Amino acid sequence: MEIRIILFAALFTLCSFSFGQVNRYDSEQVNSYIEPGIVRTIDTLQVKKRIEEGIKKYGKENINQVLVEMLYDDLKKMADKQAPNPMDVLYDKMIQDLSDEAQGKQNNAVEKYSKAFADSLMQKLYYEYNLCKRESKYKAFALNLISAAFCKSCITKDPNHIITAYNNVLLFRNYDIYNQIAIREYHKRNPFLHEYYIKYYNSLDSLNYSSNQDAYTRCCWELDVENFGRYPFIDKNPVPMFSDIKKCIPNSSTLIEFCDIYISGKKYMCAYVIKDKSVAPDIVVFNVSDSLKASIINTQDSKNINNLYESDQLYKTFIEPLLPYIQGEKLYIAPSSYISFVNFSAIKNGSERLSSKYRIARLFSGADLVGRNDSDPIKDAALFGNIKYNMTPNELAQESSRYVIMRSSERRNLSSLPNSLTEIKQISSILKLSKDLKVKTKYYLAKDASEALFKSFDGNSPELIHLATHGYYLDANDRFKHTYFKDNEYNSSMMLFNGLLLSGATLAWNNNIPTPGVEDGILTSEEIARMDLSETKLVVMSACCTALGDFNEIEGVFGLQRAFKQAGVQYQISTLWPVRDDVACSFMASYYRNYVKTKSIHKAYNLALVETQSVYSNPYYWAAFILLGN
Repeated sequence: MEIRIILFAALFTLCSFSFGQVNRYDSEQVNSYIEPGIVRTIDTLQVKKRIEEGIKKYGKENINQVLVEMLYDDLKKMADKQAPNPMDVLYDKMIQDLSDEAQGKQNNAVEKYSKAFADSLMQKLYYEYNLCKRESKYKAFALNLISAAFCKSCITKDPNHIITAYNNVLLFRNYDIYNQIAIREYHKRNPFLHEYYIKYYNSLDSLNYSSNQDAYTRCCWELDVENFGRYPFIDKNPVPMFSDIKKCIPNSSTLIEFCDIYISGKKYMCAYVIKDKSVAPDIVVFNVSDSLKASIINTQDSKNINNLYESDQLYKTFIEPLLPYIQGEKLYIAPSSYISFVNFSAIKNGSERLSSKYRIARLFSGADLVGRNDSDPIKDAALFGNIKYNMTPNELAQESSRYVIMRSSERRNLSSLPNSLTEIKQISSILKLSKDLKVKTKYYLAKDASEALFKSFDGNSPELIHLATHGYYLDANDRFKHTYFKDNEYNSSMMLFNGLLLSGATLAWNNNIPTPGVEDGILTSEEIARMDLSETKLVVMSACCTALGDFNEIEGVFGLQRAFKQAGVQYQISTLWPVRDDVACSFMASYYRNYVKTKSIHKAYNLALVETQSVYSNPYYWAAFILLGN
């Protein structure tokens, strides 16, 4: 185990993202929160009783009114609560303790808080904060603890301290997704709770078309939605830790997990490098120029992308420093923040691409190595393409009513994608003609490719979902200029601003309000993340910018990749920038031909990259496609 530091300060300074300091602590209260224990939980029977009383008062047809009454009842209880939030108090105490340790006044603060979060504090953080507030609180706790643990491990070089630092990264990066998976499993066992959870979210969606809701009301809705959906008790940390992951790394393989850390108030990109025999992770800190970072994030400029992937900048910055610690020819790479916008297979060194030297598997996190790894061939598929975006309100309502939910686009009429029909027919033919696989294939074209149909997959999804359509991602500068989002400034969810467009989407895209209860054709990441698609092995998004989204230093990119992972999908093919219609059609035909031959999702992807590159030499055309999953 070794620590390779490009630039490092001997004493660390906490990044201290303060959010309303509480200057006096009740030490007994703080200690009681650090100690493991069962958190307060939602009483399902009490929720059921309140709903039944409301239905009796307002009638079953007025379920939204029932939920609003419950909302304001809970809001009043919140307003009456005068005591400071115990997690705010704990945050102040943690910052003081970590600062004291940095100054040599105590020596176990990092370990104490790391253990406390793994044991029970994470559950308590989820309980005490609603969704609107949690993001900033979660980030503040995480950045301070992760950075403090990292710096301490670099100073002491103690393997146990390094493992603690890496475990903190794993915990904060993955906990929310594992928590949502736990909620989904809980709902499977409690159909009543799930029914009203879905209705509550549908009520929340209707607020997207109202300009009369302020941010405060939005936060309250989110609080109550989470009360319906919160998993009542997780008795242990569900996130795999270093010891679990190390057992799952094959011989001649290396896991590289990137993360952001703060040293003396400045942000650095680092990587934890792990092999099957590692006593503790090796640590590498990278020296990334501002110009390179800007080039990575600028995914709209074809000239910039070609320059980036035809030069050795990415190799020298991110691969060369790792070479002393890489074992074997298989790399598992889990990127973080802006590094998520790099196609590692396409990185160039001299005349070679990285994929010619290593077999690369891109992961959401090293935790993906633990658990499900279903390599059996795909048995059934749903293909969406040649979508009819322009529909009348009546057509949209008729299409939406056909399904019962059981459980780069611009501001104008959405253009059709002529090659998507060819794409779907080619894929359908390839899969149907395969004698070995025998994939049961259904395709949905024109108005049949609807949001309502997609949502009908909830809890009963095909093993392959292919979507040939428009994808969208709107950054912070553009999102509220767009007609569909201009009245949604109170919506705090980063998962709203990226998604896929299905039949009839033009109406809502141009801010024409559809009939209440009718799916508008704009399938957001937020909606996908609520679904149960755990029976789906592979989602292929043949669309623009489907790997993009807002990102933070802890949890990575908030977008379609996160949404489908949270919904339970094992593998995803997505795009890092806009893709040309004919190129996408060519790549996808190549991918499925190779999948039928190899019966391997990874091998088919690598072969399709090579074949597409031989026809379209510029990286802008072929390097946009990335595969996520172990």
